[in-house]
Amino acid sequence: MSDFDDLIRASLQTANAGFQQADTDLNDVVRQVSESISRVSGGKVSLRLVVLSDKPEQRIYQAQVVSGKQAAEVEGSNFAVTTNGYPILVGIPTVDFASQNFDVSAMQPLNDKAAIEAHFRSQLATPDSPLVFKVAFFSRNQKK
Repeated sequence: MSDFDDLIRASLQTANAGFQQADTDLNDVVRQVSESISRVSGGKVSLRLVVLSDKPEQRIYQAQVVSGKQAAEVEGSNFAVTTNGYPILVGIPTVDFASQNFDVSAMQPLNDKAAIEAHFRSQLATPDSPLVFKVAFFSRNQKK
């Protein structure tokens, strides 16, 4: 084994640590929110993250409310996890459809897991939030 192996191994560990932590935190919070939505809706509705883009500099997720075979985007709840991890960015990215590049400069930062939780608490506590609108719609229009 050459010292190149050790160098790249150490660099990869450092490069991936921040991303992995932020990505794990985001997915963990969304899972918890989804479980709550499912319990309250009698199993009719859940929340998921769908990968819109996965490139070396960032992974972009879209939050979707799901009921049966139907899914609807939660407006304003796209998440960008950058190579460095935190801050995770939330909002609506600008998309260049020709190049399939996402500009996240207008998105708002979430600096840690507590901030991700606060984002979802705010959405869930606001009856006219896009998340609650979608959950309410699917809850009243879907059979279990």
